[in-house]
Amino acid sequence: VEPILALHLTEDDGVSQKHVAYYFLAINIPYLLAAPLVGHVADRVGHARVLFFGSAACGATLIMMGPIGMRAFFVSSPSAKARADAILLSVMGLWQALSLIPALPAMKSGAAASGSEAVVALFNGFQQTGLALGPIAGSLMTHMFGGYRSAVELLGIVVVGYTVICLVISTLCLQRSEEMKLGDEESTTTPLLTRDDDYDVDDGNVVGRGLSEPIEAPTTTTPISATAASPSS
Repeated sequence: VEPILALHLTEDDGVSQKHVAYYFLAINIPYLLAAPLVGHVADRVGHARVLFFGSAACGATLIMMGPIGMRAFFVSSPSAKARADAILLSVMGLWQALSLIPALPAMKSGAAASGSEAVVALFNGFQQTGLALGPIAGSLMTHMFGGYRSAVELLGIVVVGYTVICLVISTLCLQRSEEMKLGDEESTTTPLLTRDDDYDVDDGNVVGRGLSEPIEAPTTTTPISATAASPSS
């Protein structure tokens, strides 16, 4: 929605063209200031956790920029909406740092070491595709849903729903991975007979309790001494 933001500010909020640049600074400055801290926090608590939180927060902020959010905060005049947009765009810059900076490390951590280069290529490819198709999609959404704020609100709902779906899928995959890992560890560490009272010895046979047939006990063969006397010639 950023490509059509300038048009919205000038036509709907009455912002002069020379002041439109300040709104883009309101997005980018928080992003730049938060980026180092976000990277440090993501390394400590996990990239996926920070990414999911940032994505959900982005969606919620977009919803607040829509008609529902404006009515909820009793914002009606164009000048008040312009001030609200400046504040929400500043917050959006922070949430974008939370959702974008951990994205590539999270993708690389889920891929094999040999596939990290392919992950980077996919990340860059999807990012450039979004930058190319974003203006077209934003213009169509604005035209179809009756204005910039309605399109932004719908986009926020989609982002929140997408985040919830990804979170559920990620949680289920993580649980499945942990179960498979635990099963592999048990299969490699559990011995066949774990206690002495799990079997009895009867006439040279090992009889497992609950088994229908005895198991032959291992026999040992005394090796022939290497120093045995050779027959006399």
